Amino acid sequence: MEPERAVESKQRQLWFATFESKYRNEEGHPSRFDHWAFFLPETPVQDWRELRHGRVLQVAGSPYTGFSPYIENINITEMGTSKYFAEMVMESIDLEVVTRKANAQPGFPSEEKPITGRPNCQGWLFLLAVACVEDKIMDKSVVTHLLSRVQK
Repeated sequence: MEPERAVESKQRQLWFATFESKYRNEEGHPSRFDHWAFFLPETPVQDWRELRHGRVLQVAGSPYTGFSPYIENINITEMGTSKYFAEMVMESIDLEVVTRKANAQPGFPSEEKPITGRPNCQGWLFLLAVACVEDKIMDKSVVTHLLSRVQK
């Protein structure tokens, strides 16, 4: 019987990406909150404008259908039509471990009479970051960074 081999970790940078809502300045609009996601590029970059292919960790859905984790490999420059900005929040994180944690993170249920204008993607990403900090997957500084970006 062969000894069990250690699985090689796939370390990636962790970037916090925010996609600007075209309704962000319209108080009370149900879609006024920017979309938040984590992005883990295939190759390390120094500037967010160099980001291309990688894995996105986010939540998708609507208040009517509910929100679920949505994880896929993408070219971030082709994600949506809105302007985006990204900031590196960790130099290195294990791709598979954080992906498993994101897949296990519950979404939000649908609502019969949803309260519109709730920042569900921001809330989900924050809860994912807190869960990852508790499991020592992410640094606490990631949570602090997200808190500094919360829209009112």
